[in-house]
Amino acid sequence: MSFWIIFNVPSQSFVYADKEGNIGYYLSGKIPIRAEKAALFPYPAWKEEGKWKGFLKEEEKPNLYNPEEEFIVTANNKIIPDDFPHYMSFDW
Repeated sequence: MSFWIIFNVPSQSFVYADKEGNIGYYLSGKIPIRAEKAALFPYPAWKEEGKWKGFLKEEEKPNLYNPEEEFIVTANNKIIPDDFPHYMSFDW
């Protein structure tokens, strides 16, 4: 699903299916690497702890391809496991 890399837009979820029966999910866009404990309110960007540390690499973004459950659910659902190593959101 590497063709989704060209979509440098605000993050959007894409689901995929083809005539061979493959299914997939990809989160597009640039996902910032934030401070460990991101707040619910704006961070002071002028302070070091408020600065982004970069962006997730493509291989670090949430994605699925032919999951063993044989289905994908994304609409307003949490897309990462509890142990995901990067902060993404508090509101699912």
